[in-house]
Amino acid sequence: MKIAQLSSPWIALPPIKYGGTERVVYSLSEELVKRGHDVTVFATGDSRTSAKLSYYYKSALLQDPQYKNDPLIWLHSIYDCFKKAGEFDIIHNHMQHVPMFFTDFIKTPVIHTLHGDYYPGEVSESKREVLARFKHQNFVSISNAQRVGMPELNYIQTVYNGINPEEFIFGEGKGGYMAWMGRITPKKGLETAIRIATVLNKPLKISAYIDSSEIDYFAKVIEPQITGKNIEFMGELWGPDKTEFLKNASVLLFPINWQEPFGLVMVEAMACGTPVVAYNKGSVSEIVIDGVNGFIVPDMVGIVNAIEKIGQLDRVKVRESMINKFTLQKMVDGYEEVYRKVLERKSLVI
Repeated sequence: MKIAQLSSPWIALPPIKYGGTERVVYSLSEELVKRGHDVTVFATGDSRTSAKLSYYYKSALLQDPQYKNDPLIWLHSIYDCFKKAGEFDIIHNHMQHVPMFFTDFIKTPVIHTLHGDYYPGEVSESKREVLARFKHQNFVSISNAQRVGMPELNYIQTVYNGINPEEFIFGEGKGGYMAWMGRITPKKGLETAIRIATVLNKPLKISAYIDSSEIDYFAKVIEPQITGKNIEFMGELWGPDKTEFLKNASVLLFPINWQEPFGLVMVEAMACGTPVVAYNKGSVSEIVIDGVNGFIVPDMVGIVNAIEKIGQLDRVKVRESMINKFTLQKMVDGYEEVYRKVLERKSLVI
């Protein structure tokens, strides 16, 4: 198949640090090339990929709000991709909403992977309005829970995000600390994780990305609680440092207070054998098997009780549960199936 992958202009491929969606685009594209597909990635000029690379911006624009909030910035990459639509069997959009406005004007099928949360009250109504208007287009959800936010969309399939388990080293959790990893923002539950560490008098290590829009929140709310004793901020860890961080943790805390559409960090922790304790929000119940690779709890009391039982879990089985469901191979199998379904429907129409 001739496949176009439409990525964002914010982060180059592969992401060196933060960039969950871009990491999925990179891994998906690399594996599709290995499987013999003719893949073109629309990203930035400083990207590295085995696929053909098309770009408008020579280097990534990063997460600067002055760029992300300007719709004209988005259009250059989208224009280049859709202008060449006739060269592809299928276009795979990872840029969310803006490409939907152009999809109906080309003959090449387009699929949109939804990487965000679209529950009422958790995202702007303008974004939900776009999805509602183009609900007849082809959508892929990254969890079944994600669909609840917009159940009326034309979902082709759910395809879970996947990782290469060989990139993550199994560990016994010998560091003895609790871990929290993610983007610094209130909905990710870091404040709850810190309260848990304080209540239990157990060490908590934090690895986090701080977006420019959340600098004030970090400085006013989070930073004053980082004591350097029980609460330790490790900065943004990636590569081998991230693996060391996760494999030496006794548990990953995931007390989110929003409808997380997937939560890749849960899978990464499990790949290291580290169990997860999480609130039952969003995709959590599709990733965490209660009593096997972690515990699903309703509140802080539940977290405290779960941490007391965390040593009872077999870390080998924690890793096995991830390999059974969330590998890169399974993710790419799923997208190949989506591509075939969409192309078969097109041939029936023709």
